[in-house]
Amino acid sequence: MALVGGLFGLLIAFWGVAFITRLLPTDFPRLQEIHIDLRVLGFTFAASVLTGILFGLAPSFQFLRGDVQESMKETSRGASAGPGRSRLRQMLIVSEVALCVVLLAGAGLLFRSFLHLQAVDTGFTAEHVLTAKLAPSGLSYPDAYFAFYDKALDQVQTIPGVQAVGSINTLPLSKGPTLAFRVEGREVTTPDKWPPANYRDISPDYFRAMNIPVVEGRPFSKNDKAGMPLVVMVNQALAHRDFPGESPVGKRINFGRTDENRQPVWFEIVGLASDVRSIELKDDPTPEVYFSSYQDSFPSMSLVIRTSVEPESISGSLRQVINQIDKSVPVTDIRAMDVVVSESITQPRFNLFLLALFGSLALLLSAAGIYGVTAYTVSQRTHELGIRIALGAQVGDVLRMILRQGLTVILIGMVLGLTAAFALLRVMKSLLFGVSASDPVTFVVITAVLLFVALVACYIPARRATKVDPLVALRYE
Repeated sequence: MALVGGLFGLLIAFWGVAFITRLLPTDFPRLQEIHIDLRVLGFTFAASVLTGILFGLAPSFQFLRGDVQESMKETSRGASAGPGRSRLRQMLIVSEVALCVVLLAGAGLLFRSFLHLQAVDTGFTAEHVLTAKLAPSGLSYPDAYFAFYDKALDQVQTIPGVQAVGSINTLPLSKGPTLAFRVEGREVTTPDKWPPANYRDISPDYFRAMNIPVVEGRPFSKNDKAGMPLVVMVNQALAHRDFPGESPVGKRINFGRTDENRQPVWFEIVGLASDVRSIELKDDPTPEVYFSSYQDSFPSMSLVIRTSVEPESISGSLRQVINQIDKSVPVTDIRAMDVVVSESITQPRFNLFLLALFGSLALLLSAAGIYGVTAYTVSQRTHELGIRIALGAQVGDVLRMILRQGLTVILIGMVLGLTAAFALLRVMKSLLFGVSASDPVTFVVITAVLLFVALVACYIPARRATKVDPLVALRYE
């Protein structure tokens, strides 16, 4: 039986591995190497054999340890099980239920965390936005890249269905370069003490294409180009950190650059943009500085195209437009922005799937174990139940007795499981967002679910016990 079970387990595993690898993040280490090999087959065979031996011989050893005559009485038809075997079954159920509570609690916490992640305000509107990465060759553009991107943005804007188009060096929800700065008029410190910020290089229409509000000042324009006063924009997170209680617009900052006279090169803050989740959804918005791509040319940029049609429907036209401008420039990584957002939570989604899968299997095994033990106990007590009913016990009395005895063991397992969950699940803090490791709602819900499943598993054989015919039952001597 164990070998047959192992064989069916392998068949499920072959399908399961193929399914699970599709859920893993694309940057998961050694993703292509995940498969079932000879080591897995050997482990499965060994586990099946050991399981068969252990659970096949354990009852025999228990039988041989005790008094043979007494053991035969215990196992005779109609007799209740002996206290030793009864306690063993109860311990197995307690451990099953406790483990189930821990796994279900973990899955519940990840589920609530995942819901919170999906409800996070990204700071931009991802729907109906197409993204694509461009990387013109440095040999073709030795001095600056803004001329290529200026022409590309103008041409893409003419594609039917395009409402706005912008560019940025690093898309939101992905790591990018950082820099440090100092504010004019404040105490001069060494560069290692300057506050850091994410470095974003954008075109004038980037905020309009991403639907990111400019809450103060102005956005960039095409007039913010080389030869004009140097300007930057900052986000609210930077303003709150570095300009508390005052407006950053009009202030000047330096990034360590100096002119030919070794004087600081100052950039004036002309606009304050709303916060965006730039790194991960679970991270609070981080300070950012935006540079105009017309003044700070960047080689590799991503286009963000807001459309009135399905974003993917213009991908062919986009390739054609860029090809007309420069055939040597590849158009890669074409994705809808909502896909970018979805892929940013691939790891949390995978964690949730795994723990939910294991929790569900634990719940199924617990239900099967509770039902099996209760049904076996009822069958062993047929003679006893017949006597009780013959002496006047009501259906409700028998039902409550069986349920009480079954649920007592289950409640012990749940208490142990909740205690273990409170202690063990604190290691999941780094995986959670918007929910604590001791979230009461999660623990109440999983307790109610497990209690309901256990109640049903106990009720079915208990109900069958109430239908015992006393005349038939009394024959089981």
